[in-house]
Amino acid sequence: MKKNYLFFIAAVLTILLCSYSTYSQKNVVLPSNGGLLESFTSEWGAGYEASNLTNGITNEDGWASTANPAVPQEFIYSFSGGQEAILVNAVINGGLAEGQYYSKDVEVWTSADGTNYTIAASGVLAQSDNSEITLDLGNTVAEKVKLVITSGYRTDYWELGEFIVNGMVWTIGDSDNDGFS
Repeated sequence: MKKNYLFFIAAVLTILLCSYSTYSQKNVVLPSNGGLLESFTSEWGAGYEASNLTNGITNEDGWASTANPAVPQEFIYSFSGGQEAILVNAVINGGLAEGQYYSKDVEVWTSADGTNYTIAASGVLAQSDNSEITLDLGNTVAEKVKLVITSGYRTDYWELGEFIVNGMVWTIGDSDNDGFS
């Protein structure tokens, strides 16, 4: 019990010390940082894949749903090595949407155990090219994060440019010994 209590105190102190520092924050869902798209509801296909949501490019059409998308459209991500991450904020970019297929209402959900999810933030994208919103995730510690699109400005297709989750992944034996990758 005492060991768990000390670990908890150390974790809280680490969060407090690192929460306003940007030196160790990065996009934890970006594949080159170890982020992994585990599942998604739909994708149009060639040129509009779900993986485009985390390709690092905002000024493009990105992902597109299948025709007449089911509600909601969901994308579940895990972090480098299956580790937990401290999630600072999410940046959602609407992309170009071919000038008409803009997503509208978006939510970010987090899971501490990889199974049960809680809504962390929500927002509304504008009906325009490269509309972008930043949602505060409050330094939530999570094992997975889920992007949810609940509506679009049209009903026939929805598109989205980029999903960025800034945070820190807890790693053991990292190169600079700060506890985060």
